[in-house]
Amino acid sequence: TRVASGIFGLGFLILPNPEGVKKISASSFSQGCGVGGIGVLFTRGKVDVKGNRYAQGVGAFGLGIIKNELGDDSTFTLDRNGQGAGFVRGLGVFSLSGNRVQIKGGLIQPDPREPLGTVSICQGMGYGHRGYAGGGVGIMALKGDNSSIEGSYFAQGCGYWHGLGLFRFKGDNSKIQARRYDQGTGVHYAF
Repeated sequence: TRVASGIFGLGFLILPNPEGVKKISASSFSQGCGVGGIGVLFTRGKVDVKGNRYAQGVGAFGLGIIKNELGDDSTFTLDRNGQGAGFVRGLGVFSLSGNRVQIKGGLIQPDPREPLGTVSICQGMGYGHRGYAGGGVGIMALKGDNSSIEGSYFAQGCGYWHGLGLFRFKGDNSKIQARRYDQGTGVHYAF
């Protein structure tokens, strides 16, 4: 199923009540995905969000936003391509405020160049298709303490092929981990 998905249209899901745990598990192209449209997922309070691909704040020729406030003890898991990823002419935004948060993105698909690496394309990643079209803008903005953010290749403030990736984290006692082309890297004419 798709949730908060704007595929050539509009898709919004707003859960403003901070009480209880919200569990949102969905397939690809979901959870704040805008492809030729606008997709927005807004939550308050503790959430457990699981997605496949192109989810959790991803835009391609559109706008995708996922925003969580008061998100203490929340978890976000994604197979690949999201968590603030902007593809061609897209803007993807992942915004979160909360403590003791766990975010894992792109730790599933092995990279053919290195057996220990995986392809993430997430967590503030602006990605273009090399030789065809320039990338979009990907933004991940986090605020909180004692959290864990994990990615691998192309993650955490990386731009690829005319893309712009931004990663902002404000907090203490947290673990931020990625493997390659990450944490403020511009690859092939990118920022």
